[in-house]
Amino acid sequence: MPECNGTYTFSGLEKGKSKWTKIGNISINWTHGGWWELDWGDCVHEARIKTPVPPLEGYYRDGEKCDIRVSYEKIYSE
Repeated sequence: MPECNGTYTFSGLEKGKSKWTKIGNISINWTHGGWWELDWGDCVHEARIKTPVPPLEGYYRDGEKCDIRVSYEKIYSE
């Protein structure tokens, strides 16, 4: 999913958890159902894992596992 790759920026809290957004209106957010959702238009991938931040892997679409991986990078500011 090349469109999903790239840098997501913390964009506040939604439903009590962090929300992450990428240019192009792609976001990863916590749903009312209690799981993480990577949403970009009509294509939604879900990770039904209860974690404080988006999980590193475990995303599914229509019951099929997707090769989406999330990683974190520490940004230093002085």
